Amino acid sequence: LRYEDLKAHHVDNIRKIAEFIGVGANKSTLEYVRHHSSFEVMKAMESEDVAMKFFQLIGFFKGSHIRSGGGKEKSLFSTEQRKRLQQRYEEVLAPLGMPRDFILSHALE
Repeated sequence: LRYEDLKAHHVDNIRKIAEFIGVGANKSTLEYVRHHSSFEVMKAMESEDVAMKFFQLIGFFKGSHIRSGGGKEKSLFSTEQRKRLQQRYEEVLAPLGMPRDFILSHALE
């Protein structure tokens, strides 16, 4: 299960996870899990967490532990690194039939 798939089909994948671990999940349970695993709710819960505030105060965590996962990954690689990753994908993984977005996603565009 990839993050992108979970985000795109949140409830369907929550249901699949529940089935996989052998937990019954009716409609209200699925909605409860969907709500409490949303970015907005997790971000709000983090801001209210006394332990998290303490860890941030002493410098153990810098900034937020919960992030949206959108866009910032692009800046982690230099232009040269992106070219090298693309080249290695084409040499090694593409011939094996590995879909590009499983490995490189949008981070190299």
